[in-house]
Amino acid sequence: MKVKKNRKNFIEGSGKTKSLLTKHFPELRDKWWEYIEKVSDGIIIVQDGVIKFVNYSAAKLSGHSIEELIDTPFINYIDHSDASSVLNAYTKRLAGKKVPSRYEVTIIQKNGRKTFLDCNADIITFNNKPATLTIVRNITDYKLSEEKLKVKEAFNFALFEYNPIETTVVDREGKVIRSNKARQKSKQKLPIIGNMLYKNMGKKEERILHKELLKCIQSGKTNRLYDQKIGNKFLNITIAPFPEGAIISSEDITEQKRAEQKIRASLKEKEVMLQEIHHRVKNNMQVILSLLRLQFGGIKSKRLQELYKEVMTRIKSIALIHDKLYRQKNLMRIDFSEYINDLTTHLFFVYDVNKSKIRLNLDVRDVHLDINKGIPCGLIINELVSNSLKHAFPGDMSGYITVKMNKSKKGNYVLTVKDTGTGLPESIFNLNKSKTLGLQLVNDLVAQLKGSINIENTAEGATFNITF
Repeated sequence: MKVKKNRKNFIEGSGKTKSLLTKHFPELRDKWWEYIEKVSDGIIIVQDGVIKFVNYSAAKLSGHSIEELIDTPFINYIDHSDASSVLNAYTKRLAGKKVPSRYEVTIIQKNGRKTFLDCNADIITFNNKPATLTIVRNITDYKLSEEKLKVKEAFNFALFEYNPIETTVVDREGKVIRSNKARQKSKQKLPIIGNMLYKNMGKKEERILHKELLKCIQSGKTNRLYDQKIGNKFLNITIAPFPEGAIISSEDITEQKRAEQKIRASLKEKEVMLQEIHHRVKNNMQVILSLLRLQFGGIKSKRLQELYKEVMTRIKSIALIHDKLYRQKNLMRIDFSEYINDLTTHLFFVYDVNKSKIRLNLDVRDVHLDINKGIPCGLIINELVSNSLKHAFPGDMSGYITVKMNKSKKGNYVLTVKDTGTGLPESIFNLNKSKTLGLQLVNDLVAQLKGSINIENTAEGATFNITF
């Protein structure tokens, strides 16, 4: 009954609306309430601080029924954060003071949930007394989206502004729009907003960078420029275009470059020292070889001469390694193809081999070893090739010796030394029991390389396969 009464009061109490309705739209008078009920916006009339009328849409926004809202203080439904300002504006509005008719307010629904409303308030006469008529619209989704947008914008701002990497934004012409705190704190000359980035800085290197910047903006392709020297600084610069311009990130690598230069200088000194060490070791071994050759000239015993030759070839194989390292730019990689060629050529010379009688086949491709593997591997080749030259081809027997070395698919090195001579005696097959110094040495060197050895003995000669 209360609702019907208020509906009547609303219709009869709205003086101007009533007269206009009666005069110009008499046919709509009976349907006036039906339109008010169906409108999607909420309509609220407040008089003396109390709700006197609400339509269905307004009640639905609050979560209360119309009956629950009528004759209750409107301030009860306003969130405490807005209550003071809304009540103050309501009082001033009734007093005829100028206050904004449009404002936003947060209300508390019946279930305790906050809802954001856009309000448009004005003064009306209701039952011959002043009241406020307020049209309300739910803007919660908009406000939540706005809040999310603000959070996102704040995050993006923080991401840009507090990024430790110096960052500058330019428009499509290359004019500076903004720069972040890291750029502003930089000891470099700060780009002035509105100026062309790099171009107005004067230096040749920077003018070149300006051309590169425009090129990136026009092509839309990101470009990374490393080790760019600007003034007394080195920078890694990234130019990332976007439709309205480009973002330029400059990472200061000056200290890193200086540290690298110091390390390079230190490494260069150490390389020179190592080369000098290898050179001296090689020279010392040459002195030893010279002394052995002098001693060799006075030896009559063929057995002693053979022993001296063996010792000298072993020393020569080591001296060659140090000579290669002295000449190499990379002290950790010996070109083993070149080394084996030099070593076997020396052995053929020492043992005075007739090359038309015994031929040498070399097949060593792209093999590089460090000194820790190079010396034992060189000594193994020295022992096995020397053994073939001394024992595999007695009398006028001819044939060939093959030295082959490559890297398997599993990453292991495979060294093969093969001859087409008379083959090996049975005692050789067990290297651990061999009484010859050379083959004992081979066994020890293979163990040093943490490798394995396999010997094949046929009527066509002997083959040693060493894997490490």
